[in-house]
Amino acid sequence: LKTRRSFSLSWFLQSAAEPLPKQEKDYDRAERFYREALSRFLEKLPPGHTNTGIAQIQLGRALLLEGRYKDAEGPLLAGYDILVKQSGPQAARVANARKDLVAVYEALRQPDRAAKFRAELAANPLDHAGNPPKR
Repeated sequence: LKTRRSFSLSWFLQSAAEPLPKQEKDYDRAERFYREALSRFLEKLPPGHTNTGIAQIQLGRALLLEGRYKDAEGPLLAGYDILVKQSGPQAARVANARKDLVAVYEALRQPDRAAKFRAELAANPLDHAGNPPKR
């Protein structure tokens, strides 16, 4: 049983970090998957773990793509708050979360909140490979 739990968590750690293919457009399935991954991560991983943040952002993106803007806001912000504090190769994920939050706040007609994340995008550009420019 311990091996099975370990395998399951390992599988979720690997799988939840990657988005479901966009061509599937099965947002209900994506929502269920990321909610389950998030539940496991919150149970097994330390607070503020990178994979928890990634799962929250992916859940938020699935909700955003489904047009559920208000529901998308919480997971996107929670995941963004985790990843923005991380060092390492999370710049592209943070930038995508910022773009998603701009879309959420534009849809919710909250231009001031959208402007905050749009300004963060402008202040933190990425190169074509999704990396911050070298200084």
